[in-house]
Amino acid sequence: MNQCENLPIADVQGSPDTRQIDQYGTLLIGKNGPPATVQEFEMDWMHIGDSLYAMLQWTLALGLPLGVGLAALALTLAAVGYFAVQVAWRVQVTLAWRARRRRRHRHHTQR
Repeated sequence: MNQCENLPIADVQGSPDTRQIDQYGTLLIGKNGPPATVQEFEMDWMHIGDSLYAMLQWTLALGLPLGVGLAALALTLAAVGYFAVQVAWRVQVTLAWRARRRRRHRHHTQR
């Protein structure tokens, strides 16, 4: 028997981060009530097709609030990452322009 035959997937409902994402999704869609209780999912590598279908059902059972919360988190982190890269690029280009201006100024004054 292969040791990886039944690989348990992380306990999504037990993670504090997941609960916060679920609560944020609940806030966004305006749904009140307790979060969904879902059994832990185990991947059976011997029956991959059935396991993938079971994973889909398991994911859907986690509920709309978690899905909305994850999508909102992904969009937020993508926007923050985009703007952070834009700012870092702008700073780098500005510093390069200033260094070039100083080099050119020194070169012209040495003549």
